[in-house]
Amino acid sequence: MGNGNIQIKPKVLIDEEILDKDQHREKVFICKITPNSIIKYVDDAFVEVSGFSKAELIGENLIMLDYDKTPQSILNILLKSVENEKSFYAVFKNVAKDGRYYWVVTRRVIDKDDLGNITGYTYRRRLAPTALVQKFEPLYKTLVELEEVKGVQIAQSYLESYIREKDEDYDNFFDSYNRFVKNLFEQGFREDSKKYRKEKINDAITKFFISDYS
Repeated sequence: MGNGNIQIKPKVLIDEEILDKDQHREKVFICKITPNSIIKYVDDAFVEVSGFSKAELIGENLIMLDYDKTPQSILNILLKSVENEKSFYAVFKNVAKDGRYYWVVTRRVIDKDDLGNITGYTYRRRLAPTALVQKFEPLYKTLVELEEVKGVQIAQSYLESYIREKDEDYDNFFDSYNRFVKNLFEQGFREDSKKYRKEKINDAITKFFISDYS
């Protein structure tokens, strides 16, 4: 971690979700990493949401933001997206500086130089809508339990079956998983934002996801 002498991630994790971040609910916060997952840039919104300073975050491995161990069955999708050079959509449970956790929905895109070489990755994040968390957290817990008791392969098989069951337009696991996350976000955002005009909701969804799975 960083210079090898300082442990940035909180030593004590608090089993409590941060619920007082409504002022950040509509923000998109940015994190850029190297190909080896070292944080090289975060914007001001990222600092405000996480509670960490830029000096604490930059130079650290992105894994420091995990509240607990992300299911390997989900990380395998991330690895597949790297192989296929595609964007990746996911829901993660992140840790704040005070040891509490918060859920984020993430869009990760690949950064390339003028020659087409991969120079790193950009993570666009939003706080996950409450309605999304309520639907996703049971799946997350099931995957964690399956990996601990039965192993990653069984958890992966369950996840693939789960996504196939949820997606009427299932064509392949990777694209269907991305659609699953996008649909959860859109449904959750609409439920959490009924006080906003429909046009504002649609604009926010488009702004976050931008376009497609490329």
